[in-house]
Amino acid sequence: MRFQIILNMPSHRGGPVHSIFVEHDANTIESIMKLIERDGYLVTTELYKQDDGEMCPHHEIGLSATVIGKVKYIDG
Repeated sequence: MRFQIILNMPSHRGGPVHSIFVEHDANTIESIMKLIERDGYLVTTELYKQDDGEMCPHHEIGLSATVIGKVKYIDG
């Protein structure tokens, strides 16, 4: 499933938070949050938005639970 994750860290444009889109095997917000709580981090595939609006896989990333502020399900 695809999720938007808001990170409590500055964006590359200088904003107070950073937003990324990811794809993960978790099928609910609850299950992805349990993984983060259990492990203290999340390994997932980051998605980049193309000019036509389509999301494409970019690379795997690891996110620390200490910077994750919000997780939101997105259609896709």
